Amino acid sequence: MSATPATQQADISSSSRPSLFRLISSRRLLLGLLGVVLLLTGCWVDVEVEVTVDSDGSGRVVANVLFSQELTDALISRGGDSGAIGIDFADFEANGWEVSPNSTSTQREGEIVQVLTLTKEFVSPEHLKTILEDDLQLGFEEVSLVRDVSGSSVDYQLTGRFNQDLLAFGTDLAEGAGDGNLGTLQRAPRVTLTVNMPGGDQSSGDQTSVNQTSVVLGDGGDTSFEFATSTNDSGSRIWLWVGWAAAALFVFVILMNLVGYLVEKRQRRATASGQLSLDLNSSDSSDAKTATIIETTSNDPMPQLNSINLPSGTSAVTCITEDAERALVIIPDIMGLRPLFEEHTIRLAQENNWNVCCFELYAENPDYKLDERFAHACELEDNRVLEDAIAAADIVSQEANIPVGIIGFCMGGMYVNKSVATERFDRAVSFYGMIEVPEGWKSDTQREPLDCIAEGDPSKLLAIIAEDDDYTPAREVAKLREAGVQVTSYSNCDHGFVHDPNRESHRPTEAAEAWKISIAFLKGEQ
Repeated sequence: MSATPATQQADISSSSRPSLFRLISSRRLLLGLLGVVLLLTGCWVDVEVEVTVDSDGSGRVVANVLFSQELTDALISRGGDSGAIGIDFADFEANGWEVSPNSTSTQREGEIVQVLTLTKEFVSPEHLKTILEDDLQLGFEEVSLVRDVSGSSVDYQLTGRFNQDLLAFGTDLAEGAGDGNLGTLQRAPRVTLTVNMPGGDQSSGDQTSVNQTSVVLGDGGDTSFEFATSTNDSGSRIWLWVGWAAAALFVFVILMNLVGYLVEKRQRRATASGQLSLDLNSSDSSDAKTATIIETTSNDPMPQLNSINLPSGTSAVTCITEDAERALVIIPDIMGLRPLFEEHTIRLAQENNWNVCCFELYAENPDYKLDERFAHACELEDNRVLEDAIAAADIVSQEANIPVGIIGFCMGGMYVNKSVATERFDRAVSFYGMIEVPEGWKSDTQREPLDCIAEGDPSKLLAIIAEDDDYTPAREVAKLREAGVQVTSYSNCDHGFVHDPNRESHRPTEAAEAWKISIAFLKGEQ
């Protein structure tokens, strides 16, 4: 998502004047706000951050920016005849924040203040760390959310540290920026962090345990904070046994179906699959590149998962089937190659009789955590990723000379959009892939997906879109349709609703339909 001006604007109204104003454009909201605040006298601004952790380790962050009434009136007066100063929330919205379109009035310590609210969901403890340390720039560091499950007890602990030196606007406040008529803030800003943890008797659904602290910024020292709370299931033990019994029955049914499937496969296949030859070029070529097998297939006639290295050294997995009708390359989401995509590789190979290969996006740093992957996304190179995709296609198709399709999810979907320019793949499906490179990912090595699509055949691309996905806003989806791409969108669905059943955004019914449509498209049936 580019940083073009967003259509959404934030209006903060004075209780004494009906005029509206919009704040100045900024890469980070808080820096933009305080850049104006520095020029005002007799005013103050505070930030209230509330973190709510759900029982699965996901949750939401709400940041309320509080303006004193004097600051509100001063900013309105600075707007001149129009009563407005512009603000662009494109960066925050592009990073998944929901920005309230209007401010609200509330009372704090006997004073009427204006509140502007930003909200963002997090899907994992690592994601929360990224939001608190990188998005908000409020001086938080070493943030860690731990969820420890032991029997029927679940312990949660959020720890972290406030570092004055990391406070993005703290240095600016210290410097001051008067212009002759305007001075600095009346007092140092306050940041209040409130943490809501799951707690109490889980059988009753009570999750109200709250820990709260206030950190006064600008005092010149390091301030640390720690939060910890635990929860214990005190409900009847019978429900625990009922749960275990249901789980055991489910596993038994799955095993019986798997055994039946194996027997049927063995009856249909008289010979075992041999070891896959992975030479990318003819053996008589002196500089022939080869993919190195780390683990090879066994004598079991069922398709097996092979761990390999592509010619570039990138790690990958393949699943080769007997008499495959076509091949498929998978580019994973930003979290990379992991058991989830190994399962997708095996499932798509076995269900469709395809040769399938999936490879790691961060080839040189496959152990990166989620926050590191976001931070280093701008370092990925189109040439390397697409060359790996083509190499993977050669591996799964070279012996049988069969057509190859490609699918990708999230960041992987963005690269599928770009793969159209290579003309190597006869069919491509992008699951909620970025249509424009996100602002934080832009670099000289990243081309715009729409430019790549224009260089190939757009009709070979199917885009699966969630209408509530901030990574694929409606205006960009419209450009995709105009480019000639086939788009299938799903209402009331958000980013990641198809490929990961463990995500809060997963929608089983819509996901099943999206898979069905995508498989049919890859087979050329629509």
